[in-house]
Amino acid sequence: MSDLFGVKGRRLLKEKIVELPPETGAVTRTLLEQVEVLDQRIAKLEKRMEEVLAPSPEVELLVTLPGVGFILATVIALEVGDVQQFPGPEHLASYAGMVPRVQQSGGKVRYGKTREDVNRYLKRAYSEAANAIARYHPKYAFRHMGQLYARIREKKSHQKAIGAVESTSWKPPGGCSTLDDPIRIWPFAGLGG
Repeated sequence: MSDLFGVKGRRLLKEKIVELPPETGAVTRTLLEQVEVLDQRIAKLEKRMEEVLAPSPEVELLVTLPGVGFILATVIALEVGDVQQFPGPEHLASYAGMVPRVQQSGGKVRYGKTREDVNRYLKRAYSEAANAIARYHPKYAFRHMGQLYARIREKKSHQKAIGAVESTSWKPPGGCSTLDDPIRIWPFAGLGG
């Protein structure tokens, strides 16, 4: 079980709580109650956000992507703003912190860590989407990002696979090399593909 305070984990805890020593059981019951109260508050806040934030065409397109819900789509749309401000998709990826540093010398190329002076909210949004794809990758097995995650995780590791999904999610759709058509670029087809 990966998440003890997830739905299955809570059900298991409620069944096994009687087997715990009295004080441990009492503390566990308190923690379960706190998690349930927090879940209710989060649901209430998310509902309020959906009422207050009017969906735009960009948000509606972003929501169609795997790993991107209404709130994450709103964050991406607001942080990117007018996509035409970026000369090309590589500039958008750099702004979002999704490309590694490149050091070249004497014919050798080394890729380093991603830059730190980037839009952290947008970077986090990409990261959240990539983690959602990783968590539910069987659901997205037929899509490019799900296949990429599964392939790299098998060969290397979960963290490397997450990084690969994050760093390729900015690539434009169908070989499109410009941001001239916002309807085509807004889905960030790497995530949607």
